[in-house]
Amino acid sequence: MYSTEQHDNLLYDFGESVNFINEWKCHILRCENQDIAKQNFIQNLTEDSVFIVMDWAMKFLQRRFREKQCDWYAKRGMDWYVNCAITSNGKGNFFFSFYNHLLNGCSADWFSVLSILESLLITVRSSNPKIKKAYLKSDEAGCHHNSQLIVAARNVGDRGGVSLQRYDFSEPQSGKDVCDRILCPLKGAVRRYCNESHDVLTESDMHTALKERPVQGCTAALCRVNETKKDLDINKLQQFSAMQNFFVSTRRAHSVEGIPSWPWQTHSVG
Repeated sequence: MYSTEQHDNLLYDFGESVNFINEWKCHILRCENQDIAKQNFIQNLTEDSVFIVMDWAMKFLQRRFREKQCDWYAKRGMDWYVNCAITSNGKGNFFFSFYNHLLNGCSADWFSVLSILESLLITVRSSNPKIKKAYLKSDEAGCHHNSQLIVAARNVGDRGGVSLQRYDFSEPQSGKDVCDRILCPLKGAVRRYCNESHDVLTESDMHTALKERPVQGCTAALCRVNETKKDLDINKLQQFSAMQNFFVSTRRAHSVEGIPSWPWQTHSVG
């Protein structure tokens, strides 16, 4: 026999367990849907398209060749953004290129991501003039999954000569493996440079390390974001956090009273 208090506790635990199981099922469903979309992009890539996976890397802590114990405390992490561009020659062969942006003092918000995206598209376009279309994928961090970035991304692509076709968001712990995988050799290259009597204290030192100890298929650029250009103001969409897939609308959009029109169609799962 159970007391009334024990009975209520068991019912509460049962209800919470049901909710957790349903949320886990939704998570698996969204992961599967986003994985299928990713595979469809890669399998249907043509010579004029590129699939880009974007992600913030964990901040790299300063390193010294000979470090005193007092220097170990209060270190400043250095911002590091990784992009993987996947292209194809149309014959079933895929090519992976990694672009690393070392940011010299900026806030990790949507405008920084937008600035990196503009630089990336220009670089990809200059290295391969055939590229005309781009498909984007990132996680659902606040700097990625927001209406400002979605609205401005298409215009940035047009300025770079690349038309953005889709923007998909991956589930937590899923979809960014290609970026996470390249971080290990990149960090190893910086550590080897540090072990050769060098200090890595700034983003400039990291850039020098990756130039001196290059990783195959990777490039690095030292950047600074011009935050004075951050002046976009739009109306927020309701339930925007539930939207995970954005693709270019084929219908002609119109702007009202100078407010940029919404150029995307959306799709959500789970």
